[in-house]
Amino acid sequence: MNNLHMIHYLGFIYFLMLKTIFSLLILLFCVDALFAQNQETIDSLQNVLKSNISDKEKVDTYVEIAQRYSRIDSLKTKKYAEKAIEIANDYQYQFGGKKVLKIYLFNLLSHRN
Repeated sequence: MNNLHMIHYLGFIYFLMLKTIFSLLILLFCVDALFAQNQETIDSLQNVLKSNISDKEKVDTYVEIAQRYSRIDSLKTKKYAEKAIEIANDYQYQFGGKKVLKIYLFNLLSHRN
């Protein structure tokens, strides 16, 4: 390879590296923004739980929180899923119990060692 071809080749490699780094930075920014939005939603749902809502609404809210945590924190997913199951069982809310069991099973299967 002569020097001119080597310069073009190195320039192309440099361009690919910059493009990859730039793409990774954009990806990290998007993931961070999505995580922050998810946390805001979780915080809002936790505030809903503190308000005067029906038991059915509590189960649905716990289910929603468990779903939000399912990809980021398996222990919190389990905590909120178990709370939803407990309330659903106490008040015979079968549909809520079924929804949370799906989340609970997904969490167990996706985080097993």
